[in-house]
Amino acid sequence: MSSTTPKSLGEDPVMQPIRAFTLIELLVVIAIIAILAGMLLPALSKAKDKAQNVIDFNNTKNIMLGTLMFAGDNDEYMPRPAWGNSEDCWAFGKGMAQVAGTASLTTLETQLQNQELAFRQGQLANYLGNTMKIMICPKDAVESRSSKRNNYLQRNVKITSYTWNGFVGGFGSNSGGSSPSGPFKTYKTTDLRPTNLIQWETDENTPFLFNDAGNRPDEGISQRHASSIPKDSYTDVGGRSSVGAIGGHAVNMTFREFYSMVGRGRRSELQPAASFPQQPTELPNDLYWMPGSDRGGW
Repeated sequence: MSSTTPKSLGEDPVMQPIRAFTLIELLVVIAIIAILAGMLLPALSKAKDKAQNVIDFNNTKNIMLGTLMFAGDNDEYMPRPAWGNSEDCWAFGKGMAQVAGTASLTTLETQLQNQELAFRQGQLANYLGNTMKIMICPKDAVESRSSKRNNYLQRNVKITSYTWNGFVGGFGSNSGGSSPSGPFKTYKTTDLRPTNLIQWETDENTPFLFNDAGNRPDEGISQRHASSIPKDSYTDVGGRSSVGAIGGHAVNMTFREFYSMVGRGRRSELQPAASFPQQPTELPNDLYWMPGSDRGGW
């Protein structure tokens, strides 16, 4: 019989060598993670922007459908395009005149509450379920509280990301086109083609354009839905925005597509002459559609 000599009670067990990462191996792993993150983050950002654009698109479509319902109840006359804050319009009631203006961070919350009350007095509020979210592009909401907060605080009207074509009420025409009539001094839906555009996302880089909720087409469109951040109002970064048509539908339109219909207009003061055509190649078009005008009001 063989015997085994027991280990002494105080003897340490034999230590096995531990395999550890070297500094070079750790650096390689970190570099791989950084490369993967660099590849993944743009894809995530693009996916997030696409989701925000879908919500934006649906907002526009719902506002257009609300417009058609309003017109159906009012002998086909459209709501006012908000050419000023002293009358009820598509986006808010005349009470907006008292609560519009710039704000600071300390006064912003109170102003938003008052402007929401003005929204509920607007011509489309009941048709939109009195839902404020439908008036704001989700990407605009994020940027307004972060990277573009200063511009947002300078807006007079802060409860909507969208603007209406002033031609809905016959404003902005230098061509002698016919004047609108009816109870709201607006054109009828039956005066227009289904593809005529009456709403787009307001250019967030120019706070003045939010003085009310109506603009001329040449005053600009946002291109916040883009792969790169637009830093000004006139540089094309391949962005796009949702626009609304009188037929009750929405369209995603690029910055360049929009300006192919607008021409340079007032923006000739801001950009090289070659950036956009002096005037659209065809007039009237879906942005310049003013009834009675051979140039659509351009």
